[in-house]
Amino acid sequence: MPRRLSLALTLALLASSPAAAQGYLEPGELPALQVWLAPAPARGSVREAADLEEYMAARAELDAPRGTEAIADNVYDPADVVLRFNEALGFQLDQGNAPRLIALMDRVMRDEEAMLYPVKRPVREGGRLRPYVRFQSLQACPHERDDRLWGLAASGAYPSGHAMLGWTWALLLSEAAPTRSSELLQRGHEFGRSRLICGFHWPSDIEAGRDAASALVARLHADPAFEKDWRAARREIASAARKRGTP
Repeated sequence: MPRRLSLALTLALLASSPAAAQGYLEPGELPALQVWLAPAPARGSVREAADLEEYMAARAELDAPRGTEAIADNVYDPADVVLRFNEALGFQLDQGNAPRLIALMDRVMRDEEAMLYPVKRPVREGGRLRPYVRFQSLQACPHERDDRLWGLAASGAYPSGHAMLGWTWALLLSEAAPTRSSELLQRGHEFGRSRLICGFHWPSDIEAGRDAASALVARLHADPAFEKDWRAARREIASAARKRGTP
């Protein structure tokens, strides 16, 4: 079965097979987005008007080189996502030389999915319609097979799970490679913005995803199991940097 599933399907699978994919935090330990995250902009609001303006302006980027990058950023699996950060990092990380990092980020991804679950409602339950669905006559990125099969159009747009994912990677890699923090944070920012260019998310969806990522990373650093695995992952990153000659 494909790994890049919709949030709803992933959570259903986790519920039916809890041992198969376990995050670091219990549900009660996760930052409660439903308590502090602002709701998605209401139809007709000033915030929605700003989203619409920025979305329309970004349509021109899809046919430019930035559009090609946005399509390449449409990945979710940790072994794929890490490759999108290697240029900013300045050296290669992959499944071969960083298996502990990949395993750690797979668990973190489960925490992200569980953290989003209370607020990321499907469209049929009042969730926010994605821009490419609302404006079907406008160009958007081609959908991956998984996007079509597992219901991207039916899943709520707010907040952006991909933006949360990219910002989590950026924050953690910046800790491990502080001399490359500016490049890594820029890459994480652009990873989220790719969702706007593709037509899959509104700007406020992306901002909310980054806010969620910041809260989760702060909470994870208080978890002993995460910290133990993070130390091992950082050793992998440091080893890869030494072999590349990067300080």
